[in-house]
Amino acid sequence: MIGAVLALAVGCGVARAGEWGFRIGGIVVDETAADAVAARTAAQATGRQLAWERFLAREAPEAARLRRLPERELDRLIEGFEVVEEEITARRYRATLAVLFRPEAVRALLARELGPGETVEVRARFASPGEWAELRRRLAAIAIVSRVEPRGLSAGEARLALTLLGGAARAKSAFATAGLVLETEGELPTLSLAAPPAAEGRTSD
Repeated sequence: MIGAVLALAVGCGVARAGEWGFRIGGIVVDETAADAVAARTAAQATGRQLAWERFLAREAPEAARLRRLPERELDRLIEGFEVVEEEITARRYRATLAVLFRPEAVRALLARELGPGETVEVRARFASPGEWAELRRRLAAIAIVSRVEPRGLSAGEARLALTLLGGAARAKSAFATAGLVLETEGELPTLSLAAPPAAEGRTSD
């Protein structure tokens, strides 16, 4: 059962991931062309490339050789994009876009570039079923985590074998970006949700 749940999380949970996942937002484009349609086409192409460069720099900077990709290759990596806001004139198109990447396609490309990865066993700790679900969702949204294999589950704890593309050296920073804490002291590394930031302006009675 645990394996089925994890497979579901890895397979589809990332589509709703935030900016730390496979969605890159805040891409500002501004293009001028012969008409509005041509300007929009050029702007969207620029936005897709900018989003990929930002994603790669954050998730796998060691794969810098992949920074510029042919349009056909980029098409295979991108699931879609959102237009957050736009302004269209006769020859100009300005917009802010968010681009959503396909997790499995991205991981396959990174695996070809970085190698099959290193498997690390961790102890995942959680205080409730909700925390366990959120921890799985965040793991599924980390590009360098290509595989999550359950090794055991008990109350408040699960043992997981994680395959990390490019090795385990960047695991801490990749997990931190996704709001996860990896502690490496002890028999096994321990993985948990990061504590939420303290509320600003809170006063005591």
